Amino acid sequence: HDVHHTASPRLITEMSLKNRGLATLRAPERFRLIDLRDPALTDLGLERLQLVSTTAAHYPCTRQWAKALHVRRIGSVKPAGLLWNSRVAELAKVDSPLLADLLAGAPEEVLLIFGDQLATTDSAAYQPLVETDDLSSVGALSLVNLIAAQLGATRP
Repeated sequence: HDVHHTASPRLITEMSLKNRGLATLRAPERFRLIDLRDPALTDLGLERLQLVSTTAAHYPCTRQWAKALHVRRIGSVKPAGLLWNSRVAELAKVDSPLLADLLAGAPEEVLLIFGDQLATTDSAAYQPLVETDDLSSVGALSLVNLIAAQLGATRP
């Protein structure tokens, strides 16, 4: 997540992997999202670098945008989240045969869901289908190491 193609050196610490995981979810409802993909940003007169493809130094600002959009209504609808194109996935597919294989056929998009905006509060409805809840665990670490190698990142 925080490993950027322009950063040097690229380091991934075990602490940065704690509390990060992978999951595939199946949602029981359709989501209304705020579209921040490239065509929508263009329609708004914005470029990707201004909002969704920033560096880590600008994450506090993008969090502020997310907070502002969280309370925004579009007509009478409160959106359930945000959708944008993933710069990281695009870069990874170009630079990494491993990640290109892992992401093959997957859209290069990121979805952020505001949990408090969902119609149902039944957490069982959103149980992960596949889950790795700690990327520093032994099972997930081999995947992290493969991805890190492809990104030219190291673990101290």
